[in-house]
Amino acid sequence: MVILTKTKMSVQLYAFLLMISALFSATADAMNSTEDIKHAVRVLKGIDSDITKEKAVTVLRYAAENDSVPYAMNSLGLVYMAGLGVPQDTAQAVRWLENAGANGFAEAYHNLGTMYKNAQCGTSQDFRKAFRHYKQGADAGSVMCMYDAGYMLYK
Repeated sequence: MVILTKTKMSVQLYAFLLMISALFSATADAMNSTEDIKHAVRVLKGIDSDITKEKAVTVLRYAAENDSVPYAMNSLGLVYMAGLGVPQDTAQAVRWLENAGANGFAEAYHNLGTMYKNAQCGTSQDFRKAFRHYKQGADAGSVMCMYDAGYMLYK
């Protein structure tokens, strides 16, 4: 039988409370990160205006690079595609959209396919690349990609 003294119990209780506190803190940080990303997207869409577009891009870049958040990667790709708060950059747009798709955000493939299908962001129209990206997205479960890939086969 183990008998704990008040001091040992206090130390164990303190250690347990620290562990629980760290767990809730990490969860709160993740929730704040998600809210920060959503807020940055609202700023870039013109819905909110309490921070600059450049600051919103910084929030997205941090989440994409450090937290590997696929939604932030996709959003950052769209930012470079449209030139919102940054100069338009096709290579960066493609890089971030491909990263988002590879990390499970299937709709990023739809954005890539549409970019090539419609010759957006300085790309030349390339139906093969468009179809390839739509197919990747369809294989990953994107309904929009399934539709567009099927439509391209129909035409």
